[in-house]
Amino acid sequence: MTDFILAHELLDLILDQIDANSPEGRTSLSACSRASHLLQSMCRLRIFRHVNISYESCDYDFKTKTVLVDDISTGAKFLDLITTTPLIASYSSDKEGFSLYAIVPRLMNLCKFAARLPIYANSWHSFEKRTQLFFLDITSRVQELDLQLFQEFPVSAFFGRNNLRSLRVSSLHWEPEDGTQSTATKVKLISLDVGCDSLSFQDTRPCFSSPWSPFDLSHLRSLRFSNHYFMDHEINELLALCSSTLESLSISVDVFDHYRPPTRSEFPTLSDLQQLRHLEFKVTINGQGYRQALLSHSANETNDISHIASILNTLSPPPDLQIDLLLKVINMPNFDIEFILLPWAELVEVLNGPRMAGHLKEVKFVIQRYERGRNRWNLTKVDDIAIPTLYQILDCNEGLKDLRQRGILTCAPADSISSTFNAFSSIPM
Repeated sequence: MTDFILAHELLDLILDQIDANSPEGRTSLSACSRASHLLQSMCRLRIFRHVNISYESCDYDFKTKTVLVDDISTGAKFLDLITTTPLIASYSSDKEGFSLYAIVPRLMNLCKFAARLPIYANSWHSFEKRTQLFFLDITSRVQELDLQLFQEFPVSAFFGRNNLRSLRVSSLHWEPEDGTQSTATKVKLISLDVGCDSLSFQDTRPCFSSPWSPFDLSHLRSLRFSNHYFMDHEINELLALCSSTLESLSISVDVFDHYRPPTRSEFPTLSDLQQLRHLEFKVTINGQGYRQALLSHSANETNDISHIASILNTLSPPPDLQIDLLLKVINMPNFDIEFILLPWAELVEVLNGPRMAGHLKEVKFVIQRYERGRNRWNLTKVDDIAIPTLYQILDCNEGLKDLRQRGILTCAPADSISSTFNAFSSIPM
């Protein structure tokens, strides 16, 4: 068959319209690749640019963990593929997942690596030595790195890693000897996601704030605190390191745990964030807890929603500010009645008040609903409420209705929100 006579630039524009990350898109690209030698090369590049591989973890012994490499893992299949077709390895610039040690050295264009578990992270010290050496080497090779897999990843691994720009980490561990290492050239991070699957930030904080830290956050544009265990002064300490450059901030809020009185009286202070354009709040709302608060006449006390209002009151709002409220709602079977009874008053007052006037580009509600089973940890996702129905519910609050009528308040389904933060896909192991 004669090759296409269309210019390469036009073919690139056509093929770029195909989503290579979807099964349908990959099928289409595979079909196109059979049309000519030129299209084969162009389609392969798109098919193998992003690769997911997976393995199952197994106990090596009672003290260490290793990775089970077997013939049915997708990692083994990918290794076979790049062994028989070495050219494909050069296409893969983004590989996520826990890799066979033989694969990564063949990926010469590797720039992003993510290693994740579907459950809680494991201690770095529980992994066998070869796995540790493998990941220590990875830190020097990529620009984007997701280490959600590990608790207490050693901060010493980042000394001299000047290529790294984006980091996601559960927690870091600072050894006394780390303060003696040279920090002449630091890692200039642009994106940081910290705290995923971690119950404490106390030991991780010095890894960023210490004068001997290998990290430079003065260029940071995106910062996400992935759990609610951060104390306010810990958040403020990191914000102070990137106040002149930060554009996107995500905070997880859970000051009202529905079973104990709130203990936090301070708030993260956002007044010094000069470039902030996107602010995200992640909140878990337990319907049972709020029902108990209403019955005990304590709904006006500190709670998650009023805490968000207090944080917004510390902000010197920039123009075109986008606020996303990601609400995980649990145990609220009568959602259409109970949701609007939540204590919205303080938040609505701030959003409609003079401080925010002329500064709000959008306030987006994204709601995920769950019901708890007999086991308190077993959550079942409930079908999303249709967006028009959700607007009807929110309109029962005059303040929220006013925001919607002015074109500021919007709603989006939970599976369609596009975050401005670096998003690493969840990788099975």
